[in-house]
Amino acid sequence: HCPTFHFLKDLRPPSPRYPAEHPPPRRSNRTLPPLPLPTTMAEPTTYHIENASSSRAKCKKCKEVIAKGELRIATNSFKDGQDIKFTSYNKIKCFNVPPRAMKGVSPEDFVTDHLEDQTDDSILDDETKRAEIVAAIAYKPPRAGKGGQEKEDATPVGKRLAKIRSAMEELPDDDDDDDDE
Repeated sequence: HCPTFHFLKDLRPPSPRYPAEHPPPRRSNRTLPPLPLPTTMAEPTTYHIENASSSRAKCKKCKEVIAKGELRIATNSFKDGQDIKFTSYNKIKCFNVPPRAMKGVSPEDFVTDHLEDQTDDSILDDETKRAEIVAAIAYKPPRAGKGGQEKEDATPVGKRLAKIRSAMEELPDDDDDDDDE
């Protein structure tokens, strides 16, 4: 425990700038002028398809590692007013066309108009591979029903519960009522 020396405050000589009888002025309630708007405008978000150069990146949606050489879609986003570029990667099957930024754009139009081809073999020039990419972007697994049964069975706990339920259904029914005793 450190002793406090509050009494020393009274023993200090007055500051030459503010003598003891005149305390320092209080801050006024003036508002500061508004900050200037940034001079550089943020670049729009861009998308390109490429072969993964290494296996360090993970898919933004499923969090799985994207293997080296596997096709991925890179999203380059820019922060407003700063020169910061963010890049995120998605596997082809996990990519969703951004609904807010591209409202009403079909997956085929997205691939044609917005997706830049940076692959080694210009994969978007081949019509069959282009159709496969469009189909992979367009396909989304069905959502779970109102009861959530499909969604529950997807988790490890849900799978275990489903096994227990099916095992309970296979048990023979007891006709003896032992509750009366």
